[in-house]
Amino acid sequence: MGGILVLDELRAEVPLFGDFYSIAASEYAAAEPRLLANEALKRMLNSMVTDLMRTLAAETRALGATTLADVRNAPSRVARLSPSMEARRKVAKAYLYRSLYESPTMVAEHTHAREVIERLFSAWVADPALLPEDHQLRAQQEGAPRAVADYLAGMTDGYIEQAWRRHLGLVGA
Repeated sequence: MGGILVLDELRAEVPLFGDFYSIAASEYAAAEPRLLANEALKRMLNSMVTDLMRTLAAETRALGATTLADVRNAPSRVARLSPSMEARRKVAKAYLYRSLYESPTMVAEHTHAREVIERLFSAWVADPALLPEDHQLRAQQEGAPRAVADYLAGMTDGYIEQAWRRHLGLVGA
């Protein structure tokens, strides 16, 4: 589970996942836990999407909504999970925040990501000549902060890490 989440803990703490894991394990008894976890996640997401679609259909019928304008003008949100599925989603979300998103490993990753983005942004705004030619032109036309922000936003994680290493002088340009 990515080295952060513990499968048995996830099964126990997130009943929505645990239920689907148990079903998958009974259907595919010889499968590896990793494959069972993938199957459980697939089924979990499928059940949430199905619930969303059913709830949306019921809400639009109850409103008598037949157009997008009817949905937009509804007195409350029309696209939502059923109350029972929402309760199960909240349990999963609380677990993920506690065990994954706010884990020491992820906090360190977020700190590193923030440093990389802030320092590259500052360096490139201060010297737009460090940008690729097309973004240098955009910096002249739209201003360096906008051009740099757009450039950073379009980068993949791997590409921004390469740019960071180049910025630090750890690899050739």
